[in-house]
Amino acid sequence: MDVKTVLIALLVAATATVRAEFVAKPDANTLWLEDGRDIQVGTPSDSKKWRSSLAVAALPEGGFSLGWKSDTERSGGRYVPVSSEYPYLVFEITGFEFVGKQGYRGFSVFVAGGSIGMEGNLQKGVYQVDARGVSGDFLRFYVYGADIHFKYLEMVKRPDTLVTIQCPGFSARRAFGPGDALTFTVNLKAVPEDVAVRLVSPLCQEPILLNGLDRIQLKPKAGDRKTWTATVQVKALGSGADIPAGGVLVKTTVLDGVTNAPFWSVIPYRYNQGVEDK
Repeated sequence: MDVKTVLIALLVAATATVRAEFVAKPDANTLWLEDGRDIQVGTPSDSKKWRSSLAVAALPEGGFSLGWKSDTERSGGRYVPVSSEYPYLVFEITGFEFVGKQGYRGFSVFVAGGSIGMEGNLQKGVYQVDARGVSGDFLRFYVYGADIHFKYLEMVKRPDTLVTIQCPGFSARRAFGPGDALTFTVNLKAVPEDVAVRLVSPLCQEPILLNGLDRIQLKPKAGDRKTWTATVQVKALGSGADIPAGGVLVKTTVLDGVTNAPFWSVIPYRYNQGVEDK
């Protein structure tokens, strides 16, 4: 075997080894990427593979699935690198298969202090979690009554479509309520025709009306049509009852002739109807 053949064989072997695990830093914006190719499952003691307590499988069409196995095997995940320089967990859900006899369906994901979840009427789309934790953490999924199909899962510096929700109460009180101003901002890579957001409950995705409205229209920022924003002074939210942290999902729709899936994010702070803690 000549030197050239040996070098080619070593390169192929090295590439296969990389593909067998998460792809580390495939580009400057991405800390790691899981796309399901050669996805690896191991025991709880194996820190470099998915735990077998969930049904984990590559999908023939590309991507992978994480699924419920039984009432006692419904959570799992794997250890992943996390970094404050790459604070966003982003994943795209392309479909669901309901399994088991139980009527309850749902999922939630936790990593580095960030989380998002959904129950009942599970939805496709691109999910974004703000996870600004310390280096080294466990990426945990809880899955109930379903196999969830993922196109990819990654941690990035900045998503291609970045949705942010800002409010002075978030930092001052770790809460918001009537009288607070919510600012929704969507930063995109290309100029869209329209951008809007809706607030919905994680429970069956029922709409949560903001000041009686189920749709908030964003407008392009002056001089920057890739940045769309809206600021709303909160008068009333939902039924008027308090809402726990994580109880308001933000569904963002982008009209650009290309994007089909909605973008899902979460307000990770509680809503207090009263004003006594302001």
